[in-house]
Amino acid sequence: MVDDIKKIAEKSGIVLSQEEALKVQKELKRWCKPSIRAEGEIIKTRDGSFTLISKEYGEPYHSVYAGAVRECYEKFLLPSGLIDKVKKNNKITIIDIGFGLGYNSVVAIHHLKNINPAMEIKIYGLDKTFPSKLPPMPEPYRNLHNKVWENRDALEREGILIKLIEGDIRNTIDSIKDKTDAIFHDPFSPFRNPEMWTIDLLREVTSKLKEDGIWVSYTSALCVRKALKILGFFVGESTPVGRKRGGTVCSPAKRLELGIQEERKLKLSPYAIPLKDKTLKTPPREILIRYFCEVIKIKGT
Repeated sequence: MVDDIKKIAEKSGIVLSQEEALKVQKELKRWCKPSIRAEGEIIKTRDGSFTLISKEYGEPYHSVYAGAVRECYEKFLLPSGLIDKVKKNNKITIIDIGFGLGYNSVVAIHHLKNINPAMEIKIYGLDKTFPSKLPPMPEPYRNLHNKVWENRDALEREGILIKLIEGDIRNTIDSIKDKTDAIFHDPFSPFRNPEMWTIDLLREVTSKLKEDGIWVSYTSALCVRKALKILGFFVGESTPVGRKRGGTVCSPAKRLELGIQEERKLKLSPYAIPLKDKTLKTPPREILIRYFCEVIKIKGT
């Protein structure tokens, strides 16, 4: 593995000593191990709702500790600003990246429609592959959730349009021509699903935002926040749900801010550098190795 790390580093113009390559290997093992070992199983989360454990990524689709439905509402819908927006607007568009089980979209539709029943809502749900096993959502979400998956390609009813797009998101994001009010960015975590969090993909994704739109995610990863800052967005932190640190929000126009400690981390931490994928075709493991090569070089200075 060390020789492989050195070869990938050399392709990027980085020369590693044996000691540095071993440190990169250690970082990979530290950050990339599965967070939970119950691959493919449906499990109950803290709020009583269920989620699925990904066999490929070794992670749950939703927070086990916050609760699956609670996470959708408090980590995505509330920070998105959509609740206030639908009080004044009758049309909104959402891109749901890492659509997964569809919970984020279903929770958003339910609550936004309760506020403004006349609202028209369009959702693009993107994922590399859609799961074949689906836990049931609790009431009052179950009927809509079932309808989404019964009409897998596109659901259109009562002012709701949900279009599902399957495939590598790096290839499919350009198929969306609309400017959007909110982007829910919810792939698996940056060090297990790195191709979904590179500065290069984030540039493409956030280009779909309206000027007053908001990108929102559960992650607090420094590599992601730094990328969004470099891309010129105002970056802020959502309220913590189920853990100490909050998620991340960004906007082209809304003046969001991180706290002093978080800003300090972005300036001083060796991990506060973006993941990179200039071609939008780089294998995930190669993205990670290049990233940790840079981290180790910064640590050594």
